[in-house]
Amino acid sequence: MDIYAQVQQSVIGLTVTPSDAIHHYGCAAGSLAEDAILLVTQLYEKPDIEYARQNLRVEGIGEDLFLSFFGMYVLEPQIFEFLAGNIDRNFRERGEFQLTSCLDELRQSQGMTGYIVKGRCFDTGLPAVYRQTLIDFPLS
Repeated sequence: MDIYAQVQQSVIGLTVTPSDAIHHYGCAAGSLAEDAILLVTQLYEKPDIEYARQNLRVEGIGEDLFLSFFGMYVLEPQIFEFLAGNIDRNFRERGEFQLTSCLDELRQSQGMTGYIVKGRCFDTGLPAVYRQTLIDFPLS
């Protein structure tokens, strides 16, 4: 919320993700404006490593590391118009309605900022990681 108050546009939470896991996540690219602030220029859902290496590199992030988003958002209300439009047109990608496409439409129409969240990310969408989360989280 503090970043949104500062930039006055939609903000997505980002985490640094190694290349071997990037195919599980949506990925953001852009340029670092400050230490943890990214001016987002592209969003892409679950890229393969070749696409990520060619198109989603962020200067200042380590070699073969990428910025993925993980469900932490502060979004302008227009996101609901984009989602409704996809539902009305029955527009699906990979058989599903995708938030990422709508996030990219929002980025194109209003701009978007990414914030690299410091801390540990628990991906409860992957069964093995969810199990480890249940083990690790009480210890955090």
